Amino acid sequence: MRAAWIPGLLVAIAVQSGCRWRPDREEYSRLAIPTMATVTAEDRRLWEEADEAESRMLEQGGLHRDPRLEAYLMRIVSRLLPEAIRSASASVRVHVVESSELMASAAANGAIFVSTGLLAALRNEAQIASVLGHELTHYLARHASIQQLANLETGSTVRRMHESRRLEREADEVASWLVQDAGYDLAEFERAYEIIAQAGDLSDVDAAWLSHPVPPVRMTIIRRIVEGRKSGGEVAAERYDDAMVDVLLVSADIALDRFEIDSAQETLDRHLARQPDSPRGQFLLARLIQQQDPKGEAAPAAILAFERARKGIPDDPELLRAVGLTYRKVGRREEAIEALERYLKLVPDAPDGAILRAYIEALGNS
Repeated sequence: MRAAWIPGLLVAIAVQSGCRWRPDREEYSRLAIPTMATVTAEDRRLWEEADEAESRMLEQGGLHRDPRLEAYLMRIVSRLLPEAIRSASASVRVHVVESSELMASAAANGAIFVSTGLLAALRNEAQIASVLGHELTHYLARHASIQQLANLETGSTVRRMHESRRLEREADEVASWLVQDAGYDLAEFERAYEIIAQAGDLSDVDAAWLSHPVPPVRMTIIRRIVEGRKSGGEVAAERYDDAMVDVLLVSADIALDRFEIDSAQETLDRHLARQPDSPRGQFLLARLIQQQDPKGEAAPAAILAFERARKGIPDDPELLRAVGLTYRKVGRREEAIEALERYLKLVPDAPDGAILRAYIEALGNS
């Protein structure tokens, strides 16, 4: 699956083929651990470029740094790897990118990137294992190098994209075996890509120009891959939501910033179901109530959520500003002044400081 959070930084690797086939383990049996000592000069160049790109991403920010979550995702990676190459997990890292897009990507050096939007959209461990298995295959099968060679051999974008789609099919097929052999329910492999397919709309683009298949074609291929294979393995929905509890907050926050109310509601509900007294969750709940009710008729409910949040994060600047403005709107002058003055003390150079000071003065004179 291709990602484009920082253009040009990640090696793009995505692909599919429209031909008919029956899945077997030929590709699966060829998996090996890439190392600097065993790869080609071109592989080494791609690897070094990926190292530099990864370093820039770490320096520039935009990542959701959560050691507990990263360790959880790495346990899944280790479980997915066949025993003979399980030591490959030492060369794999999983980074979480704060983005609402449903995206994942693997770089030539073993760095895997997944978005908070994707993690929030998926519903269980078997589904994220399906995505991680796909990205692992790109890395272990050296798809970046294969795609680069194809790019050098032809000036035709259509031919390059055809090779990209062929590699995508291989990554899907091999990932299905990784997921099944790790003991996950293979039915969730299909469901994971149904969720991803629902987020994509490429109907106006000629399929020959795409590195990815259009969603209906992709789902047909996925269904052929899993057809007739056993299901009934582990799903681990509860464990997944426990691990994603903070990611759900990040996703809800991004959705609120984009005024995507339904998405914010869904992810926030999942977070609060696990941590009902979460201060940050209560703050976002107050913001959600206000977006659902622009006329302000539900202001008391929003204030109640704001005040629950203040018990846990009393000096959060963003919260103080929001609750101060809400108090002002409903005529609770003294509380508005207290909250806004506290906010300005914490953020004296606030961009809207002049306006807020004028509000405070007006509230004091009324």
